[in-house]
Amino acid sequence: MGIVVTTSHRPSRRTRTFAKELANALAAVRITRGKSSLEEFLKLSSEAGHSRVIVVDTFYGNPSRLRIYGTAGPSFIGQILLRGVRLLRENPTAVRFNPRGVVLVRAGYKEEALLSEMFNLDTVASISAIPRGYGMVVFEGGKAPRLRFLHPETLKDYGPILKVRGILQGA
Repeated sequence: MGIVVTTSHRPSRRTRTFAKELANALAAVRITRGKSSLEEFLKLSSEAGHSRVIVVDTFYGNPSRLRIYGTAGPSFIGQILLRGVRLLRENPTAVRFNPRGVVLVRAGYKEEALLSEMFNLDTVASISAIPRGYGMVVFEGGKAPRLRFLHPETLKDYGPILKVRGILQGA
């Protein structure tokens, strides 16, 4: 059971690149949606055995929101509103890494439980508990919250950095 990342209709180049990098960072599958409706896409994803679908929305050419759906039902799980993103090509210290899976490392923020449910991630208390070949997702709260994908051995980014404006749970 995995995650599928796709975009809204007619995405910008930057949004397509972001969706590709996000799919790699989450060890997910990226599928071009084409002209299919969201309902059709959720049904096809469910039939293929995926548990989550992430739709990347665009505002003025930049990724602006991640809408997360569960394929069982299908149901709207929640959304992550973005202030901005930093792509791999814009981060000179980033490393290339293709994780076999991803875990969320707990740091004590209340949003972590919601993120774990949204992305269907296991959580660990420390870096030493991460299985070999896995990447880690870290939520950095505060005045400028960010979501980062870090290589557990080098502690360098291997995916885009998401500058979070808000995390909203679905109905």
